[in-house]
Amino acid sequence: MNIDFNHKPVRQVDWLEEDGVISLKILKFKGKFGKWICRVLRKPNYFLVNLDEIGSFIWKRCNGKNTVEDILK
Repeated sequence: MNIDFNHKPVRQVDWLEEDGVISLKILKFKGKFGKWICRVLRKPNYFLVNLDEIGSFIWKRCNGKNTVEDILK
C-alpha cells in the first residue's frame, strides 16, 4: 500500500470539541424521507462518534494545510 505523505487531509464532517476531545457529528439520512421520519419521531438526524485523545489530536490537524507527513511528526 502506497501512502502519499504530501496529501493534505481536509475535514468534511461537522464536529464538536469538549475538554480537548472531538466528537464527530455524522448524518443518519440525507434524503427527505429519512429526515422526515426523524422529525416525526423527534429523534436527531445524526449520531456522535467520540474520538479518543490520539484521534482528536489527528483530527485537529486535518485542516487542509498540514500534510500527512506533518501530522505524523
